[in-house]
Amino acid sequence: MEEVISNPNAFKEFYTQYEVHSQHVLYPKRVKFRNLDVVVTKESAYLKNSLHKYYNLKYDGSDHNSNDFTFSMLCEVVEEILSKSDEFGFGVITQLEIGFNIDTKLPAEEIIRSAIFLYKEKAYTANENFNGNGELLLFKSTNYLIKIYDKAKQYSIAANKLRFELKYTERAELKKLRINHLSDLVDKKKIRLLCKNLLIKLDDFLIIDAFDSVGTIPEKDKDSLRKYSSDRFWRSFGQKRGLVGLSRQAKGNHKKRLKVLVDKHELSKTKTLIKDGVIKKYVYLMNN
Repeated sequence: MEEVISNPNAFKEFYTQYEVHSQHVLYPKRVKFRNLDVVVTKESAYLKNSLHKYYNLKYDGSDHNSNDFTFSMLCEVVEEILSKSDEFGFGVITQLEIGFNIDTKLPAEEIIRSAIFLYKEKAYTANENFNGNGELLLFKSTNYLIKIYDKAKQYSIAANKLRFELKYTERAELKKLRINHLSDLVDKKKIRLLCKNLLIKLDDFLIIDAFDSVGTIPEKDKDSLRKYSSDRFWRSFGQKRGLVGLSRQAKGNHKKRLKVLVDKHELSKTKTLIKDGVIKKYVYLMNN
C-alpha cells in the first residue's frame, strides 16, 4: 500500500513525517482524495470516511449527506476507489454505517422528544441538541450503535427529515452479514441483508405515539404506559435488589400488557411511519 499512496499519478498530495537529523521517514503516511483518508502505519493501512459525502463533494463540492445516496451512486464511488489500486479491494471492512433520511409530517425533533423511548428496554446513551440545531438520540450496543436525529435541522432544510442510522463498530456482526470487502457494497443481495438487519433493530425500539394529552385514554392506562416507557422499570427484572426483582415470566407478561395497551389505543402510528419510510426509501435507492 505504501507504493500505491506514494504514486503521484494516483494521488496529488502525499503526507508523512520525518526525523530531521537522520532524515528517516516516519509513520503514519497518508493521502487524501476528496474526503477519504488513506493512512498507512508500520503494521497496517486503512481507508475511512463517508462514501456518500465523497459523491457529493465530487459533483457539487458539498460536504454533506442530507440528500439521497442511490445504489448507482454507491457503485460509482466504489468503482472509482478501486480504480486507484486493486489493493483497496483486498482490504477488510471493519466499520460500516448505513442510514436513511425519512420524510415525516411532524418535525423530527418533535418525534424524537415525544415518541422514541427505549431500545431493548434500555434508555439512550446520549441525547444531544447541538445548541438548538437538532435533536439526536444515541443508543450504544456491543458491536454497533444507533443514531436517530433531526437531519433537516442539522442542515437547515425546510422539509421534515428524520435520520435513522446504524453504525457497525466491530467486524463481528458485519461478518455474519457477509460484508467483508468494498466489492460487497455493490452486491444488492448483501445490501438487502444490511437493510433487513436495520429493520430488525428498528423493531426492538419502544416507539409510542404521544399519549399524555389524549383524553380518551384512561389515566390508569397512561400510568402503565409511563411505567413501561421507563428503563428503570425494565432494569428491575432479574435484580436481587431493586424495585421488585421480577422473574423472566413476569417480564414477558408485562411486555404482552404493553402491546395490548399500544394496540388498544392505536399508539403505533409513529413507529409504522418510520418503518414504512425506511422500506420505501430502500426500494427507491436500490432502483436508482
